[in-house]
Amino acid sequence: MHEDHFDRVAAEKLHKNLPIITTHHAAVKLKQKGFTAPHGSITGKVLLLSKVMLNL
Repeated sequence: MHEDHFDRVAAEKLHKNLPIITTHHAAVKLKQKGFTAPHGSITGKVLLLSKVMLNL
């Protein structure tokens, strides 16, 4: 993961248990950085998200 793809300052402010959908490679890197809920997907795979709730 390069810093131009994942901002270091933003990463420090995100909750470590925040679900993040990303590539498999990036999910591995995020776990190494202490994130507990990255979900790796295959590049080019279509994901359909339904019943998404945002708590603002």
